[in-house]
Amino acid sequence: MAKKINISDDDIRAIVQPELDRAKDWHDQLADERKKCRELYDMAPLGNEVDGFSQSVASTVFECVEWLKPGFADIFTHPDFFTVKMREAERGERIKEIVRYQLFDLQDGPKIIREYLDSALKYHNGIFKVCYAEEADEIEEEYE
Repeated sequence: MAKKINISDDDIRAIVQPELDRAKDWHDQLADERKKCRELYDMAPLGNEVDGFSQSVASTVFECVEWLKPGFADIFTHPDFFTVKMREAERGERIKEIVRYQLFDLQDGPKIIREYLDSALKYHNGIFKVCYAEEADEIEEEYE
């Protein structure tokens, strides 16, 4: 039988609040970094411009990001990008085929990968989301 634990809401807050504060601090720091990365990508003025001199900003970051995306997309969409190692090699290959089927046949895998790469390169952070959708044919039978 499970042991009953008595803990008050204040005790829970005392435990959780420092972690929430740390997460908020990390999020604020990440937001600042993402803003700086996007400003560099957009070629925004740096703030150190001198009157009388050119006010244009080099497009180096923009060009690097845009040049990297197709090559990275080719890497991530290549059939041999990842492997599933198991004791039974044949089973590992079948699992790999299932993952590729879920990503590329049931979902728009190349588009998902391009969007991930775009946000990861522009914003210093990216999230790769792939979901699992189980498809089943339902057969209704009645027996006496």
